[in-house]
Amino acid sequence: MAIRAERVSGDDSMQLDDERHETARQAVVIAERIDRQSRAPAPKAHESLVALHQPAGAAAEAFRGLYYALRRSVGGSPLGVLAVASAARGEGRSTVAANLALVAARETGRPVALVDADLRAPALHRLFGVDGEVGLSDVLANRADLEAVVYEHPNAHVALIGGGRPEAEPARRFTSPRFARFLAQVRGEFAETVIDLPPLACVDARLIAAQCSGVVLVVRSGQTEAQLARDSLEELEGARVLGAVLNGAAGLEAPQLRAARRALPPGR
Repeated sequence: MAIRAERVSGDDSMQLDDERHETARQAVVIAERIDRQSRAPAPKAHESLVALHQPAGAAAEAFRGLYYALRRSVGGSPLGVLAVASAARGEGRSTVAANLALVAARETGRPVALVDADLRAPALHRLFGVDGEVGLSDVLANRADLEAVVYEHPNAHVALIGGGRPEAEPARRFTSPRFARFLAQVRGEFAETVIDLPPLACVDARLIAAQCSGVVLVVRSGQTEAQLARDSLEELEGARVLGAVLNGAAGLEAPQLRAARRALPPGR
């Protein structure tokens, strides 16, 4: 049997050395992060996480209603991997995703994964008051294993997977086998996972949504125009849209709610 040997060029050798050094550096960063977390007191979460700070309050009750409405839409089964989407930034998507995960964990008594997939501008780590040094981007770039980037909140059954190092053009990460393996892993370890998507104007949001069990669209009262909501639903074609959340509404009969209802096609 002939054995074929290929010469490794000097440039390739240098690239391999750079990758090894980067992997080693990331291993040190992750080890230091885990050590800090093990010794640090519980971080101060943002006040917008009402399901954590005021679980018996009216706002947390609204998120409970949302959770059970979504469960009913899938026949009472666990939500699997649920993506939370919005047309643009500033509509409260990350806050809705975080509170929904907190409520799901509290209601079921089971750990729930909360994933920041907005690799352009990760935000969930700030809501929970933890560092954003490593996260999903490091897993997808093969710089870290999933177990190394999970933050388990001490006061809730939520396993937070932050975005990690921001990337300017992350779409290719979500068509890779590594992302498919990541989804398979969280599906295997958690009955329910909530993924905070980038804005739907970003192609990566649509790539992720198509691989999830369902999607909920967040629109903001007085800000999201009806046409923009319609356009957002068209962007989600091919994904399973379970419903929409009107964020910041003063009441059920607000004019903005009626506009949002008109924006949704029949049956949504």
